[in-house]
Amino acid sequence: MAKRRPRVSFLNAALTAVILSMAPAGFSQTSDHAPPRLLDRYSSPEPSCQLARTLDYLADALIAYEDDIAYVIVYRTYNSYTSSAPRQNLPGMFQRHSRVVKNYLVKEKHFADDRVQIIDGGIIEGGMPDHFQAEVWLVPKGQPPPLPDEHARPFIQQTNQRRLFDEYSYNPDNNMAEYFDPVARLEGFAKTLGSEPNAVGYIIGYGKSLDINEWRLVDGTNEYVTREYQQSDSEGTGKEIAMAERSSLLELFGIDQSRVWVIDGGYRSSQMVELWIVPTGGVAPKATPTKAN
Repeated sequence: MAKRRPRVSFLNAALTAVILSMAPAGFSQTSDHAPPRLLDRYSSPEPSCQLARTLDYLADALIAYEDDIAYVIVYRTYNSYTSSAPRQNLPGMFQRHSRVVKNYLVKEKHFADDRVQIIDGGIIEGGMPDHFQAEVWLVPKGQPPPLPDEHARPFIQQTNQRRLFDEYSYNPDNNMAEYFDPVARLEGFAKTLGSEPNAVGYIIGYGKSLDINEWRLVDGTNEYVTREYQQSDSEGTGKEIAMAERSSLLELFGIDQSRVWVIDGGYRSSQMVELWIVPTGGVAPKATPTKAN
């Protein structure tokens, strides 16, 4: 039997006991005949506490089963195959999320890269356009990977047309943000530009502007007064964000500077980035600010 690493807390010990209990009766921890085990499901693509908990749970399972491989099947979601206004996940969401998962498990948890595999499960009906569905599996080394849902349809990449490739928060404020690095954000965009030499990329940046309602007790009374005002990033922040992403794209992936344009999108309720693919000579995308300033 493979040597188990010592646990360092009661919580981890309890979690490991749960993980080990998932193995079918009659199979040892390192059995070559153990079937794939579905550990968890999640739906949020953005760096989040939910994602961190899921990946921590998976990390404990990989420690307990030292010869197993983790597979994360990511399903793109479609609101309805028959809808008159079909909507599905943006193309860049899959690549961006896959890199964040890899960053966390390889850089933070120090697992070998080949012990963490990401599978594109295709498209399944249901869900929201800004979320997908993901399954986390544990499979003994040498066994075939788990199969995607039989009802999933293959994802077909759109080409030769103007399209929004990805949209994301520029500065997510949580404990997963450091793994949402420029490579995670831009690798899929760079690969798509590389595969479509007759297309150019547009990066639209948005600054943050918040509507503030402030309540204040009037001195010497029991009455409150309210003050409404807007708290905004400095003018031109959207362009600065877009320029920073463009610089990362050129430096990391060697994209020619003539193929990447930036647009100051104005303001939204948080700092955002949009990545667009446009055929050469096509119409540039328009910014869609949600806040006036």
